[in-house]
Amino acid sequence: GVWTPHDTRDQIIDFVRRGQEKTGINAGRFIGWLGITSSKFYSWRERYGTTAFERVAPPSVERITTISSRSVTRNPGTRSPVTL
Repeated sequence: GVWTPHDTRDQIIDFVRRGQEKTGINAGRFIGWLGITSSKFYSWRERYGTTAFERVAPPSVERITTISSRSVTRNPGTRSPVTL
């Protein structure tokens, strides 16, 4: 798929909502007219108002520890970039 900026995505969601309110036509009809798949639209609707960076979970301590220990194991002569 093609990446869509969050502002554009949210404008499309707003357009469909306003269209539904004003005309009574269901979202599926608007989505079809716009050429967007229903799965993409509903995925966008779940992410409404957020950016990609807001949805990314920070790495867990266990993951950082695993990455750090792999670095030390692969390069025993170098220092680990993460100290815990």
